[in-house]
Amino acid sequence: MAYPTVGYEGAVTSWAGTANTQLLANIKPYAATLNIQGNVDDRTPFSPTANTMQMGGGLREWGGLIRARFASTPLVGYTGNVTFSSGDVLWVQRWAMTISAAVLDISSMGSTATGAGWKAFRPGLLAWRGNYDGLLDSTTATVLPFAPQTAPASATFTIATSQTLSGTILIDPLGLEFSVGELNKKGVGFVGSSTLTSAGASNLFAAAAVAVPDWDTSGSDGVPDADLVFTASSGRTFTGPAFWSQVAVTVDPQRFTEVAITFKGAGALTPA
Repeated sequence: MAYPTVGYEGAVTSWAGTANTQLLANIKPYAATLNIQGNVDDRTPFSPTANTMQMGGGLREWGGLIRARFASTPLVGYTGNVTFSSGDVLWVQRWAMTISAAVLDISSMGSTATGAGWKAFRPGLLAWRGNYDGLLDSTTATVLPFAPQTAPASATFTIATSQTLSGTILIDPLGLEFSVGELNKKGVGFVGSSTLTSAGASNLFAAAAVAVPDWDTSGSDGVPDADLVFTASSGRTFTGPAFWSQVAVTVDPQRFTEVAITFKGAGALTPA
């Protein structure tokens, strides 16, 4: 007899593409959501039946979120770190970074996805930004957001002992807090202004410049086919081509390092 299923029966089963496989191999997912839109719209004609609006479905689309902990065996962020050639990184207590890829609609007549009633998408330009929070030092001056025409400066963000993400950044914004009876605090926002480079074995990305997400595994036919497979329970799966549109990392010495992956379905989603 059938039964209501529970989350522990499921898994993020696989994700086609070399970079996607690398990403899944170095996280431990514990939660996932799938959001499927029917894009229902108004198709009410003159003199509608019973004076009621009439609706119809459009091209469908899907996406979602994977929440995970970093590393095949999850790690607390106590070996994380921040270095910045032109900023104050004393007494840092946590850092976070979000890497985003533009989502571009490539739905077109005659395509496999459109023929099946789905929108198609591909990724575009990358952007990255984040923040680090800490305490103000008694002898070191705070570095303000740079003056106009000042070049970005190099920074390295350590996820764990040997896994890093690095590039050049600008400070934006900077927040300072002063309160009687409390530690003086700083919140340093940063914006990446160059290639983001991954280093170290078993990192979220291969040791190289972080590339546009996998979406067309042939690299030449323009057909989204980097299939993402979710298992809800034994025999119950959801499969479709997808790419990450955002990877967010939070490193805190007192907590397991968190990774949140927002993904966009690039074609048809098939339940089984």
